[in-house]
Amino acid sequence: MVVLSSLAASTIAAELFLPVFYRLNFTSVNQYLEQRFNSTRVRLAVSFSFLLCTVPYMGVVLYGPSLALETVTGLSVTASILIIGFICTLYTSIGGIKAVVWTDVVQVFLMFAGLFVVMIRV
Repeated sequence: MVVLSSLAASTIAAELFLPVFYRLNFTSVNQYLEQRFNSTRVRLAVSFSFLLCTVPYMGVVLYGPSLALETVTGLSVTASILIIGFICTLYTSIGGIKAVVWTDVVQVFLMFAGLFVVMIRV
């Protein structure tokens, strides 16, 4: 069910929202909302709510790899989180969204390769 709803949401976003953003030369929903409601406060409120939801998620996402890095290298979890966070921030800042998309593509191929290896072994 999640796959179907994700597919529907992606299709709607690609067909309805992206052409509008592209035509207006916007790179984020926040820019659109600021112009649509002619209010910087709306943009700031949306940005704040995004951060409120994203920051706890980032903590969880950084904690998993930091445990693996701690196990392999012996670094503390805190040091591992700082190192992983710095590397990811630097990579994204230098490479931009294109680097993130290519990383996601490689990750999907690795995940499917791992899945196929497990299926063949079992």
